Amino acid sequence: MAEAVGLSTSREVWTALENAFSHRSKAREIHLKDDLQLIKRGTRPVTAYTRAFKALCDQLHAIGRPIDGTDKVHWFLHGLGPDFSSFSTAQMAQTPLPCFPDLVSKAESFELFQKSLESPAPSAAAFTATRGSSLHGGGSSCS
Repeated sequence: MAEAVGLSTSREVWTALENAFSHRSKAREIHLKDDLQLIKRGTRPVTAYTRAFKALCDQLHAIGRPIDGTDKVHWFLHGLGPDFSSFSTAQMAQTPLPCFPDLVSKAESFELFQKSLESPAPSAAAFTATRGSSLHGGGSSCS
């Protein structure tokens, strides 16, 4: 604690420590906010993206720099990516904006809905075998 050597009052120590470390706190705040604005869901499930996003918000809150609710909603929606563009646009059009916990729940539901719409495409081999037997009268060869 070289910053406190020679100081006699707790006020002097506090001021010296604040001066010594405040720039680091500001740098940490800026770094966390940058991470929060740049985080992307990518191929992760919404639940994993939400955990990472919330961890950054929690770190900012822990250093006394909580994120405004509107910014949190906006950055979360932005990070969901193009697969969620229609969802994000609809959420941003709401007045007032949904609160963060409600938004997370809606994003998880939207992800499940998207997955339910995906139907497995028939394989090319199955399509060829079915098509071949019906065109050639039950499998007879062509001459």
